[in-house]
Amino acid sequence: MILNNIKFIKDLIVVIPAFNEEKTIGKLVFEIKKTCDVLVVDDCSKDGTRKVSFENGAIVHSNKKNKGYSYSINFGIKKAQSLNYKYAITLDADGQHDPKYITIFYDNLQSFDLVCGERDFMQRFAEKFGSFITNLIYNIKDPLCGFKGYNLKSFLFIKNKSFEKYNLIGMELLFIALNNKLPVIQVPIKCRNRFDENRFGNGLRINLKIIKSIFKGIYLKKLN
Repeated sequence: MILNNIKFIKDLIVVIPAFNEEKTIGKLVFEIKKTCDVLVVDDCSKDGTRKVSFENGAIVHSNKKNKGYSYSINFGIKKAQSLNYKYAITLDADGQHDPKYITIFYDNLQSFDLVCGERDFMQRFAEKFGSFITNLIYNIKDPLCGFKGYNLKSFLFIKNKSFEKYNLIGMELLFIALNNKLPVIQVPIKCRNRFDENRFGNGLRINLKIIKSIFKGIYLKKLN
């Protein structure tokens, strides 16, 4: 599906959490702006992430201090709701998530409350292990994928909630949806190459955090 040949989608916004991503964020925002609006949640970057995002047409919110990936994702969802969008799609700022899939996610959001990307490659042991667990329980193979879509009316309960204490690496709303049997679909995506280091790393600490987050998520219910 070619983005240049579709109409601008007025009820959709793409949310991008970003920390020190000035090398990639400008091109990514420029690509997405052909399709829909963009909100960049700048997590107190030390480089030109905010400036480059704004110059390429994004709405930009800057956290006053570094809050982390989960906070930035969930803040972006709340902000999209306050701006009266019907749908939000989250993707990573490093350029690995190809904007060509946005329209596919949007089409699926007409029937499902949450759309979860399924990457063609996982580099960490913990992601593969987590995939095995969530596939066994929910038939979801890639819960950690940052490329997700949300029907915002189904997540209104998050407006006055803070998810900072859970810190499930952006998986909070997915697990709430799965545990409350909201309609969820997974869409295979092919990732593009990134040109610098992974922001999360691949050491023992992050692998343990991923595994812990998966098991915490399994018991995460809707917060009324």
